[in-house]
Formats: sequence, C-alpha cells, structure tokens
Amino acid sequence: MNLPVTVKRARLFTMISAGIWLVLGVVRLMLMGSVPDETYRLALTVALMMLGNGLVLGFSGFMLFNRKQTWFYMAFFVLATNIFLTVTDQFGLLDFLTLIVDCIAMVFLIRSWVWYKGEADEEVEV
Repeated sequence: MNLPVTVKRARLFTMISAGIWLVLGVVRLMLMGSVPDETYRLALTVALMMLGNGLVLGFSGFMLFNRKQTWFYMAFFVLATNIFLTVTDQFGLLDFLTLIVDCIAMVFLIRSWVWYKGEADEEVEV
C-alpha cells in the first residue's frame, strides 16, 4: 500500500520525537548514579516517564500506516498532550526542539485526516 506523503511525514516526525524522548530517558537513567538519595525516586520517575512517552509516541507513529481512525486519534492525542505539557512546563532548548518536531508532526497528521476518513485514494498525495 502506498501511503500519502502527509502520512509518511507525520510518521517520520512522530518517530523523530519518539527517538528524542527515548534518548533523553536513557541518558537520564545513565546519570542516576549522580542523583542524591533524597531525589532518587523523583529522578527515576522522570526517566521512566520519558521512556514511556518515547515508547507511546513510537507506537502511535508506527501504527499510522494503518488506515483506521483509532490510530489517527491516538497519535493526535499523544502529540496534543506532548505539545500542551511542553508549553506549560519549564522551557529550555530541548523543550523547544521537541515542541517544533511535535508541531510539525501534528500539522502533517491533521493534513492526512481525509485519508483516515476514507475520502482520499491510497495513491493520492494528500
């Protein structure tokens, strides 16, 4: 099956975001040795949440090849949640990077909506 360009790009940017979060989670876990005992549980929780976010983003991005609205909504929800949480938290360079990647993924995902509704042919570039 040939996927529309917008679906391919939505998948690509969702997977890039997932990769960023997975790398951040792994790096955070690797630095756990330097975390003081009183904040160890919090640091571990944050690292596991980063890994979980990366896994959920990766899964939702991977499933976008499937022409079911369920996967569209899942990816939309995960990206929207990431965008919302990024803007409402402390903001740094990595936050800006993930915000840009997530917004680009969201734009391509929204543009591919007609394909998930079944109103566009598989061969048509949406």
